[in-house]
Amino acid sequence: MVSMTEREREMVTALCARIADEKNPVVFRQLLIRLDALLEKLNSHQARRTGFEGESMSN
Repeated sequence: MVSMTEREREMVTALCARIADEKNPVVFRQLLIRLDALLEKLNSHQARRTGFEGESMSN
């Protein structure tokens, strides 16, 4: 498994920190959607780098 780059790790960490501190449920949900999209993008990018396109990371 290829690990995240430092930039990718910083992006996920910053978004998680914002989610943890958010009190507004509407904004909280929007941040979760952004995190989901970011993780999907990173998963897709990682699959291309490793040659495992089409395989689920949850297997």
